Amino acid sequence: MYTINKPSANMNKSMAEINRMIYEQQLQEQEDEQKRMQLESALKEKELNESQNNMLNYQHSIIATAEAKRKFLENVKNSLLSECLFKLYKDSSVYPLTESDKIIARNLVNKFVLEHGAGELMLDFKTKNLLLSEFSRITNKYYNRILEECEDESCDSEKAGKAREFSIDDKTKDDFFGDLENIDTTDASKLIKERVSDAISEFIDNNETQKLEYEDIIKTAQDQIASTTNESYAEAYSNNAKRIINEKRINAKKNVFHYMVESLCKNTFKNDKLKDKYLNEANLNMDNIVNDSMLIYNMLEMVNTTNMVNVTEEYMKEYVESLA
Repeated sequence: MYTINKPSANMNKSMAEINRMIYEQQLQEQEDEQKRMQLESALKEKELNESQNNMLNYQHSIIATAEAKRKFLENVKNSLLSECLFKLYKDSSVYPLTESDKIIARNLVNKFVLEHGAGELMLDFKTKNLLLSEFSRITNKYYNRILEECEDESCDSEKAGKAREFSIDDKTKDDFFGDLENIDTTDASKLIKERVSDAISEFIDNNETQKLEYEDIIKTAQDQIASTTNESYAEAYSNNAKRIINEKRINAKKNVFHYMVESLCKNTFKNDKLKDKYLNEANLNMDNIVNDSMLIYNMLEMVNTTNMVNVTEEYMKEYVESLA
């Protein structure tokens, strides 16, 4: 039993005030419940968004990995076959390749493989001849080996929501180049060298013969001019000499290598990049032009001699025109 000495504050309130207090308390409880439900809904929505984002990231990683794998394997096939052709190119080069020459040679080989397609070339090479079939075999062998390595799930990083990065194992590289080195290119490279050397010799001999002919024509014109005091006659002798030389230049016998040199000379004056490389002030650097033309001709003769593709007259014409 206890005695209330003093009434509480609520006991002094009227029923209306007490009802208002109860109402306000209920409103507060409703507001708190509403906030709790909103917070709970927001958390669920956040979890759902995170789950959806994770799923999207996972899907994107799968798509990105598939595309990365496709590009990687495409590059692998191109690179393996290009290395095979580059070996033959090096072995068949008339002169040792400088570092600058190797860059040009690799560009020529890579361009050829990309234009004709590594897969198509490999298929054709299988039945062309022994050397090309070996190139096709070794390319296919290591392509399949690298493909199997790509399928290894132990190195898969898709679970982390990132696209997988592909690379070639060092041992696979070493094994490939070891097998490639054992492929015998002696017969083919010897024949290619001979044909390139013959083309260059013919070009040099023809140029020397033309030079002597032009000198004789100029000498004859100079003697004729010296023997007359008539200016109109002198001008006629000079013009006649120029006409004869021009006709000889147009009608001169030229091989494919000669046309390549001429094409590179003409394009030098049209292309700023070629000007920087082949033009010294106003004079053509013929040594560089002949050397680079030889590198380009070596590629054409390699393709022709080994029957990589059908080298027709139209093909050679387009090849020469592509030097631009």
